[in-house]
Order: sequence, then C-alpha cells, then structure tokens
Amino acid sequence: MRMPTCVVLLACCSGKPNPSPPPTPPPEPPVRVACRTAVADYCAGAPCDRTLAAAEQNHNLCPATITACGDFTVAAQNKVDTSTLWYYEGGQLVAVVNQLVPGPRYVCLSGPDVFVIPPCTLSSQSLPACGG
Repeated sequence: MRMPTCVVLLACCSGKPNPSPPPTPPPEPPVRVACRTAVADYCAGAPCDRTLAAAEQNHNLCPATITACGDFTVAAQNKVDTSTLWYYEGGQLVAVVNQLVPGPRYVCLSGPDVFVIPPCTLSSQSLPACGG
C-alpha cells in the first residue's frame, strides 16, 4: 500500500517584521473659556510671573509641573481640588486658568476675551524650581 506524501515548504525569515505603532487617539476638542480680566490687570492685583523664565524659578508655585503643548508651555500649580494653569506663548504669560475637580471644569482668571485651551495631557515633569 502506498501512503501519499505531502511536502510542506516553509519560508523562514531571519528577522521579525516590526509591528506598526498603534494609532494615536484623536485629540479631544479644544475647550473655550471666557476671560473677563486681561493678564496685565490680573497681574497688577495678584502674584504672577509674566514670563516663563520667572515661573520656572518661582519656588512659590511648587508643587508644579511643566508641559510643552503646541505653541504653549503650561505651568500647572497643583492643589487638592484645583490646578492653576499658567499658559505661556513665546515665553510670555497669555492666560491663567483654574481647572476644577471633579470635572474637569475650567474658569479663566485672565487672558483674552476667549481663550482656547489646547487639548494636551499635562506631564508629570516638575517645574525646575520644584526640583525637576
């Protein structure tokens, strides 16, 4: 009796193909907030760092983080139920926003008539003045 013989050919590769990276999730839509106070007026009555260089060296903001976010650099002063977000563009303060929890909900403390909060995830990188 004859048994059928099957020949199986296998192609071997010396390396594994690199899987493509997972797709980036779509960004959240930007949030728009109304600001009733200009930065200059706000800073005249409240302590604030008008430049990013000054904020980076301000120990009074600690604990705080810093994040690059599109055209902005965001310094975030974190407290139990509120974070104050300082938005700098070109090294100059352009808006100050409180982020409230639960939420997040946003309240603009100073900035243009309407400030568009960019959709970024804040980092855990410490502000330089905070030992980062």
